[in-house]
Amino acid sequence: MNELKQHLCIAPCLAYPDPQKEFYLDAGFSSHCLSAGIYQRHDQDKRVVAYASKTLLPPECKYSDCEKALLCTVWAIQRFSNYIGAQKVIIETCHQPVTFLNSQRIRDGVVTNARIATWLMALQWRNIEARYAQNHKSALGNGLAACQSCSDDTPTESVEAERPQPPPPTCHRYFDENVCQGMPTAYVDGCSYNHEGILKAGAGVLWLNDRPCPPQHFKLGPQSSQYAEIAAILITLQIASTCNIRELLICTDSNYARLGFPCHLPGWKQNGFKTANNKPVKHQHLFQACDDITCEHDMIVYWKKVKGHSKQPGPDKDLNDQTDALAKAGALHGELWSPPTHP
Repeated sequence: MNELKQHLCIAPCLAYPDPQKEFYLDAGFSSHCLSAGIYQRHDQDKRVVAYASKTLLPPECKYSDCEKALLCTVWAIQRFSNYIGAQKVIIETCHQPVTFLNSQRIRDGVVTNARIATWLMALQWRNIEARYAQNHKSALGNGLAACQSCSDDTPTESVEAERPQPPPPTCHRYFDENVCQGMPTAYVDGCSYNHEGILKAGAGVLWLNDRPCPPQHFKLGPQSSQYAEIAAILITLQIASTCNIRELLICTDSNYARLGFPCHLPGWKQNGFKTANNKPVKHQHLFQACDDITCEHDMIVYWKKVKGHSKQPGPDKDLNDQTDALAKAGALHGELWSPPTHP
C-alpha cells in the first residue's frame, strides 16, 4: 500500500492543472472511508491532477448510502478547492442522489434534511454539473475507497512520497482545435509485417494539402511496428526543420507515439532515458533524435489522436487510411531510410 501511495504522487500519474480547462470529479465511498480524484481531459486522455482519501468518523459511518454519496461529493469539492478555483466541475457518478445537486429545489431552498441542506449551501456559488450514468463504475473513486483499510490509516513507519517536480519546458502539447486551426498538419503512420516470410517495416508521411511537400514513404528494414511509428515521426520532424516549420500538428493512430512525447518524454529525460521501472527506454535513439530537432529549432508540436481503421467516415479516416497505405507501400518499394547517429 505504501508503494502504491508513492507511485500515485509521481508523474506521469499526476498532471499539473490547466486553468483553462474544466475539472472532472470521480468520488466514491466504502463502509469506513471516502476517496476521490479530480482529472482533466487533454485531447482524448484523462490526466489525474490529485487524489484524496478520508476515514469516516464514527457518526458518519452510520449515514445511509445516499447521505454518504452526497457527503463524499461535497467533501471532495472542498478538498480540491485550491485546484478547482472558480472553474466548472463535472461530477461523474453512478449514485442517483448526487444528481440532486442539479435540482431546482436547491435553488428554491426547498430542502427538508438539515444535514444535506448544510452541505448543499456550501456549494451554492460553484459551477457544478452532475452527470448520472447507471453503469459508471467510478473506478477512480470507488477503487481507492475499496482498497483502503482502517489498519493502514496509522502506518508503522512514515512514508514520504516524492513530491512531483515542476515539469521541464516541453515542445510537445496536446491537440487544441482553436490553436491548431490552419497549422501545417502531417498524418504519420508506421507498419511492420511479414512479406513472403521476411519481416518488413515502412513509414508513411502525408502532409495536409501537400504543404510543405507531397506524400512520402520509406523502407525501414526488419523493424517492429513501434520502431516504425517513431521513425515516421522523426522523418516528419526532419522535413519540418528543413522547411523552417516551427509549429505543426501531427496526427497519428498510435497511442505509443502520441503519449510518448507529451506525456512520458519529459520524465524520461529527467531520468536519463529510463522508465519508471529504471529500465532503458525502447528506441531511445529515435526519441532523442526527435527531441534534438524540436529543441534545436524551437519547435512546438501538437498531437492529435485519430482512430486507426475507423469505420466512421470523415477526413481523419480518409487521410489516416492513405497514410497507412503509404507505410505499407514503403515497406516494399520505398527508399531505404536510416536514423541519424546519436552521440
